[in-house]
Amino acid sequence: MELCTIIEFRTALAQPSHYFRSLRNIDADLTTLCRSRHFAECRAVVNGQNAIIYAPISPVAIEYVSRAQRTLSGIQSRCVTPMQVYSDELRCGITCERYCSIIIEFPAMGTPLAEALYTMSHDRLVAGLEQFYARLTECNISHNHIDECNIIVDNRGEWHAIRQYYTSEGTLGDDASRKRLSELIDRYALADGERLMQLHEEYASYGAANIVEQRQRIEQCGLIGFADAYGEMVVECKYAAASDFAECRAVVTDTEHRMGLIDNFGVEVIPTLYDELIYDATSGYSWASKDALWAKFNYLGERISDWRDRLEIDIDFDEA
Repeated sequence: MELCTIIEFRTALAQPSHYFRSLRNIDADLTTLCRSRHFAECRAVVNGQNAIIYAPISPVAIEYVSRAQRTLSGIQSRCVTPMQVYSDELRCGITCERYCSIIIEFPAMGTPLAEALYTMSHDRLVAGLEQFYARLTECNISHNHIDECNIIVDNRGEWHAIRQYYTSEGTLGDDASRKRLSELIDRYALADGERLMQLHEEYASYGAANIVEQRQRIEQCGLIGFADAYGEMVVECKYAAASDFAECRAVVTDTEHRMGLIDNFGVEVIPTLYDELIYDATSGYSWASKDALWAKFNYLGERISDWRDRLEIDIDFDEA
């Protein structure tokens, strides 16, 4: 399997007829394109079917996909969605002869569990949870790192797992995730808006309409933080300002007017030490200034250039 960059992936999805060798009939929703440490992914319609397209962007991703392929080979189960690996499919540049690999899943029609918690009955969700883990046990597979965003609940109440690169062999299920999902069902199923009322009493929320990447900005005592889609605080309200999340990163400013970059769990990927910070979600690069000098950082927050005058640093972000 060959790797591509997120920029090559985005370009190919925008013009599939130019960049894909055979999969030309792709209608990608570029607003859903996101990136984890090892994959870029995007929701799309492929040959008339709803799909999720993945592009491995790190060597570890190849290991994950290979493991999932070995685990799922020969297994027919309703608990996992079909996954197809297309090697040498994405052309890196119109005139380039290097091709990258992509993975396509065709998830079941239904509702993400994160939404079903508010629209389906407690008993039905509990039954779906038990049936899902029973099928995993029957197939002797584990869907590692599973959460409420990795599950689709169909109109019969059956659960289907997506993101198959998390799958591994030889276990009897993921007890930690099962416990967590059970707790979510007990807490939120059929809340009928009561939890949203509590949220507005606890925080001055910017509103559910402004949830971006499963995070919404909240305010306490004039300071900004983030809650998840259920209203649970994830990032402490301690910042004077914060951008929305993009590719699991948000630019924040502390009360001393210093800027930094956090991930979607509040970890300061780039500490709040800088006079100015620019983040480009497309490339994953950031540029920070301190004492009138600038440096470039990668997606993991590692500085990858020397400190220089702004005119000498490679700031290639259009909005900079």
